[in-house]
Amino acid sequence: MNAIGCSQNFHNSETKHKQTWDTIRPYSRQETISSGIAGWLRNGFYGNPLVKRLLAVPLIQKLAGDVFFRMEASVCQGLFINLLYAGIKLFSGIYYRSVWFFTLAVYYIFLAAMRAVLLHFARTHGNI
Repeated sequence: MNAIGCSQNFHNSETKHKQTWDTIRPYSRQETISSGIAGWLRNGFYGNPLVKRLLAVPLIQKLAGDVFFRMEASVCQGLFINLLYAGIKLFSGIYYRSVWFFTLAVYYIFLAAMRAVLLHFARTHGNI
């Protein structure tokens, strides 16, 4: 090959390298930002004055520290929401005479029953 062909190949490889770097660069910025946030969370989260003030509240301190209490609170909240949805869908099914709303009500009742069984199992067997 002649010198022009070689320089063109070199120019093409240089352009491909630049295009690849332009593609990778935004991801490296995201990685730098996410590692900075992770470092802040790991090292400075509990030193933040707002976090210290929130952890002074007994309920939030218990939610932050007790895994079983947090799990139980989450399941109770989901159970309440599922029962609320089931009631709304059942009322809508009766009001609009809709089989679809009845079906959704039955689905949310089954979902609430599964959450109730999970809550019962967790309370009777203690910390899992």
